[in-house]
Amino acid sequence: HTRNTRIHRFCPTPTPPHTRRGTAATYPGSHHIQAADIPAFQRYYAQLRAASVTSTKLKLVVMGKGEAGKTSLVRRLKELESPGAAPAALPARADRTIGIEMTTLQSTFVVHDFGGQPEYYPWHKLFLTPGALYAVVVDLADGGASPAAREATLLEQLDILHASVPGAVVIVVGTKADLVAEAGAGAGAAE
Repeated sequence: HTRNTRIHRFCPTPTPPHTRRGTAATYPGSHHIQAADIPAFQRYYAQLRAASVTSTKLKLVVMGKGEAGKTSLVRRLKELESPGAAPAALPARADRTIGIEMTTLQSTFVVHDFGGQPEYYPWHKLFLTPGALYAVVVDLADGGASPAAREATLLEQLDILHASVPGAVVIVVGTKADLVAEAGAGAGAAE
């Protein structure tokens, strides 16, 4: 074996399936010294490049506290695809999002509508990725919440997002503004 065509390396993770015949098999957690054929690695990475696909969709993640109006917002945006169609009914209070609901808007956006209850927060981290657009939804008419409480809720969502995706592009969306006006709270409730 010549030094130019073979390499020896410590391999703590599984190696591609093209390792030379007769070398030790690896599996997760195994640690073997393996001899690998450089042309085999070149073929492997060439196949990866050839099979790669460029995504033409943008990821939109809609997150916020439970019952903030995230699903209603997504449904209203979906209605823009069919102008003149009758508006869909808003979700009932008991019809909450369980985990994550995914839909497509305008054949451009893949929307991840997150359930806003705290028991789902650990699962959200699996879907928080760089390059996505994030809409953090805040309920402006949250009955007993003061402006400071709404701000704390917003900051909590931004902290969760920042922990997984520092520098994420975020749009803050205030929902239920019509209910604030109906309650006569005016702009003071939405501060």
